[in-house]
Amino acid sequence: MRIDPTGASPVSPKPLGGVSPVVRAGDSPGLGVDSESFTLSADLAALLQAVRQSPEVRAKVIETVAARLAEGIYQTPEAAAEAAQALLDSGELLPPATE
Repeated sequence: MRIDPTGASPVSPKPLGGVSPVVRAGDSPGLGVDSESFTLSADLAALLQAVRQSPEVRAKVIETVAARLAEGIYQTPEAAAEAAQALLDSGELLPPATE
């Protein structure tokens, strides 16, 4: 499980399966680009490798948050107000159902 403070759903990179994709100038990624004409640059390949080697879950962050929860840090009116504001600001709340 990956926790993203922005509330966005994580996107998992898909293996390229032997295809070396390169986007040509003027092409729009994800909009009909021919994946067979895509060549992976050395820089991008190195970055992808680094991302794949990073842990999916950052144990230290989980430990820190768990300790804060146990201490009651997040059980204050201020924490509740911040959480509510973050939900409102996210734009992901559905409007109330109307009959």
